[in-house]
Amino acid sequence: MDNTARPWAVLGVLLMSASFGLFFVKFSKGIPVKSAANVIKYGGVLATGLAFLTVIPSQHDRMVTLSSVLTLLVFFYITIFILKSRLTILKICSVIFLSMFYVAAFMYFTRFHLEYLPIMQKAIFVMKIVWILALEYFTTEEDFRP
Repeated sequence: MDNTARPWAVLGVLLMSASFGLFFVKFSKGIPVKSAANVIKYGGVLATGLAFLTVIPSQHDRMVTLSSVLTLLVFFYITIFILKSRLTILKICSVIFLSMFYVAAFMYFTRFHLEYLPIMQKAIFVMKIVWILALEYFTTEEDFRP
């Protein structure tokens, strides 16, 4: 059956992908290690571009795989810099968020308890949005300087 809400969902995915991509570019400027900043910037932009392509039904599974791997890599890099900072609450949130993301990836790729994956995906989206907003508005470049 056709879903009449599909155009709105595609628009939502496009806007979310674009805003996450902009975040990665801006956030990478505050990372003092150039190689890590490049992974965050270019990996993040590529991951969000691939995430947008998940709206193409024939490409969904392939794009989920590619964007998930890149997103996990970028979030791992960001988490390392947060763990080196004095941002205690963000440290806890980052570890929980990254752990949830890894568990969801495990569930998706192994098909283990797939019935819980939709709930996990919603929780991860909410946590990702909160985490990125916290990084954007409650951190400074000085937080990541050695």
